[in-house]
Amino acid sequence: MGAGFLGAEVASAARGLGVDVALVEPAAVPLTHAVGPQVGAYPADVHRANGVDLRTGTQVAAIESTSGQATGVRLSTGTVVPADDVLVAIGSRPNTE
Repeated sequence: MGAGFLGAEVASAARGLGVDVALVEPAAVPLTHAVGPQVGAYPADVHRANGVDLRTGTQVAAIESTSGQATGVRLSTGTVVPADDVLVAIGSRPNTE
C-alpha cells in the first residue's frame, strides 16, 4: 500500500527477486505530492513495464485474512487483490506540537 518512495522501492526490489507485486496508490499518479504528475508518470511506466500491477486512483478498504495470514487486499472499488504479504508504506506527518 502506497506508491511513494518507500513503497516503490520495495516493489522494485521484490520484482527483481521474481515476486509478483501489486502496488496500490490512492493518487492518479504515484509521487504526485512530491514531484508532480508529469515526473511521477515516469516511475509508474517503469513499474508497469517491469511487471508491477500498479493500481492507482483507489484505496485499500480492508486486508483480508484467514487465521492471521493475509490472503488479499480489498480495494475501495470492491476488487480483492490476492496477497500473501502486505507492506503498508503510507507516509507520515511530523507531529510538531
